[in-house]
Amino acid sequence: MQNLYITYSNQKARDLKNSSLTKPLDKIITLDNLVLELYEKKNFQIIIDEKIGSSLIYKIIHDNNIEYFSYLKNGADSLGIIYGFILKCRRNEIAFDTLHSGEKLEALEQIDSAYQEYKKANSLADKSDIEKTVLESWSDEFLKEYDTLHVDEFVVGNIDFVGSSIAKKILNKLSTCRAITPNKTDTTKPNLIKPKDEVFNSIDEVKTAIKIARKLLQDGEKAEDILIVASDIAEYAPIYRLFLDEYEMRGFCSVGTPLTHFYNSTNPKVKSALEDYEATIDGLQLLYNKLGLKLETNTKESIKASITLQEPKIGIELTEPNQIVGLSREYKHIIFIGTDINHFPPKATDNFLYSYEENIKYFHANNYFTSSKTQYEELKRVSKNLYIITARYSGKRELVPSIILDSTCKETIDISHIKSRSDLALEGATATKENWLKSNKIEVKNIEAKHLSASQINKYNTCPLAYLYSNKIRLQAPTQPQEGFDAMEQGSLMHLCYEFFGRYIKQNCITSTCRDELNDIMLKQSKLAYKDKQTTEPRGKPELKENIHHKIFLSTLQAGLNDDRPAELLAKFVGYYIKNAKEFDYFQNTEFEKEFALDNELKPCELKDKKDAGYFIKGFIDRFDNLPNHINIVDYKSKKVKRKDKKKQEEVDSLKDVQLALYILYASQQYLNKTFDAHMLSFKGNENGIKFVTQKSIDEVAVKKLVNDTKKKIESGDFSFNSSDEQMCEWCDVRYICHESVLSKSLKGAENG
Repeated sequence: MQNLYITYSNQKARDLKNSSLTKPLDKIITLDNLVLELYEKKNFQIIIDEKIGSSLIYKIIHDNNIEYFSYLKNGADSLGIIYGFILKCRRNEIAFDTLHSGEKLEALEQIDSAYQEYKKANSLADKSDIEKTVLESWSDEFLKEYDTLHVDEFVVGNIDFVGSSIAKKILNKLSTCRAITPNKTDTTKPNLIKPKDEVFNSIDEVKTAIKIARKLLQDGEKAEDILIVASDIAEYAPIYRLFLDEYEMRGFCSVGTPLTHFYNSTNPKVKSALEDYEATIDGLQLLYNKLGLKLETNTKESIKASITLQEPKIGIELTEPNQIVGLSREYKHIIFIGTDINHFPPKATDNFLYSYEENIKYFHANNYFTSSKTQYEELKRVSKNLYIITARYSGKRELVPSIILDSTCKETIDISHIKSRSDLALEGATATKENWLKSNKIEVKNIEAKHLSASQINKYNTCPLAYLYSNKIRLQAPTQPQEGFDAMEQGSLMHLCYEFFGRYIKQNCITSTCRDELNDIMLKQSKLAYKDKQTTEPRGKPELKENIHHKIFLSTLQAGLNDDRPAELLAKFVGYYIKNAKEFDYFQNTEFEKEFALDNELKPCELKDKKDAGYFIKGFIDRFDNLPNHINIVDYKSKKVKRKDKKKQEEVDSLKDVQLALYILYASQQYLNKTFDAHMLSFKGNENGIKFVTQKSIDEVAVKKLVNDTKKKIESGDFSFNSSDEQMCEWCDVRYICHESVLSKSLKGAENG
């Protein structure tokens, strides 16, 4: 007869299957899958997931006119939070009023009541229904099919793998069964090793891990004895795949590759997965129609992104630390990346229905810090040699190692002799500029240019390699921490002050050109802009902690508004406005930060909301004056200019900078029979601003050809190094990992390059 083994994860199930504890015919299953299997034997409802559940929540809010959540649009992430909250409360037997009161509680109870009725009327079941039904109808009858029953320990260190209170009760039903006794691994402390040379950023972390793996293979180690572990596999896996070929290595990722990463692939496996996905969408569409729901485009994309294809298990595996917990096997070498304090442990997050602490207290969530400690101890338990790699920078922030790591790590590994193809080409005795550029060509398959912006088009056509790293790998230049605003933050605050001033003038229908009155308005709006979330929580960065340097910068911006200091940017903007207020119709027909979008045929398209992905080109125009017979398009710049910028004007005229051309392409199709004037405007230099670049018309055919050609080049996978603008290299985010310095070196044959 068969034995039945019940465990907590698919990874542990695979580990048990490969261990000496089990026999080939034994059944090994996770608790979640066992519960689902028992449910489906006697119940025939349609099982719904979070995507269907979120759509149901939207329908209920809309149909029942639940005003408290009426602001939510179909497909909004917040619908999933509401759905998840309802399931969490029911799976853990927590009443809504434990966490909420007032209008929010009433709205949640109204949604839940309608949701439960809707499920019953349409024979639907969610995860809470499945667990509750199995618990209430529990019978040991199914155990008679097996000789013995073995149940794993569901708590390892500080990690509890039981997902809910009801699941805990189901597990207790099995408590009299035999425990799974794991094979003991050697408890000897591993050798802790770090790279001899400093590791720069996440790109360098991955390259360092691959170099260590290659050195170990060259020293005679087997691939199956080496494992790379990443604290954030979603971030590191794409970089890992990108650099394997560069070091002539083979590898795979334990979580597979998302289907969305494949574009125009002829691989039969990918084609089959796409056919299955399309069949799933067709089936889902029928279900949505039956339930009176709308299947949104972003839901389809989300489903596609959730489908992963497993690569051939050849070479070095990349996995996550939680996949190691509880395993019985041992690795000779584990290489751990993403060990800075920002990644390990991950940052705790709240949402609008429950906090991180409440998630732990009521919903069986694990504490990030203590569970990360367990993961680290498990990594040490199953490895003989643990290589710890910590980056120094993330974008512009300096990093420090996680406090979870051991404080001492004296042993080092030297991998300076492990070279990439580009390194070898650069060092070659016969290297010429032309041959080096050819050897440094990077070709990447399955890159999709589904959405572009003016800045991305400009970057690719200036240097495709810079585009690849900046826009696809999302690499940012490292800088020392700023005591105040950095250059980008300064520019953002300047833009926000102009925007707030303009909006106030428009909303209050102000037609005064009194300088003192307008200076006072600008002063008040600048203070609001300074305190605005866009300033205090800059996108992609931690929340700013105000210091004297921030205050000094704001004061400098405000110079001349209410004092005798020489006029600075904000006072100059007021002067510019006074001079042109009548011409601009006092901003009454002006849009600020106007969003525009072009479809795949480069025609204007209207976006429904922030989640609407039905566009090809999208951007924001700083100011858009829609006057009776004329469109005035303004792009504010923070560069210092005293006169017309001939070089920049040439770039705009020749479409090397396509930003203004795209604005006009949009406006000329959306607003017929009007003239146009698009310009770049700076207040650093002249009292009333300088239009240092102007564009009044475009060759529409040429603009469309440039955009479409750029898309084709990106999707062809050609990301060659491009030296067409060596001056740009000085400010490039990726110059420190690119060999642009070869251009200034005296190489053999360089005089012919």
